[in-house]
Amino acid sequence: MDVEFKVSEALIDDVGKGWARLNPEDLQGLGAVLGDLIEITGKKKTVGRVTGTLGQGDERGNIQIDGLIRANAQINVGDTVKLKKVPAKPRLPWFCIPWRRTPPCPMKPNWSILARCCRATRLF
Repeated sequence: MDVEFKVSEALIDDVGKGWARLNPEDLQGLGAVLGDLIEITGKKKTVGRVTGTLGQGDERGNIQIDGLIRANAQINVGDTVKLKKVPAKPRLPWFCIPWRRTPPCPMKPNWSILARCCRATRLF
């Protein structure tokens, strides 16, 4: 279900974090909770992580996003965007298994050596 929102400027503390601030009633309308990902559709599509509003801009139908998200969606302050909750997918486990016997993996993690002696493998 796509819902339309008016874009407003993000708070200074939110710049560069990828947060999208929404009113609690709007969150319920989207079926989202704090921390969920939402798809933001302007001229292009991008995503943001939902968080609650703090004082200013907490009226319904308003979304506070920073310049990076606006640039990715090719929108400006005052434009209208469509929002949709991104469905969560279960994460598959990844394990690091030995690739070869030498060099031995160190007890203290030295990431450059560890990367050479192990490779990431997905079990499923």
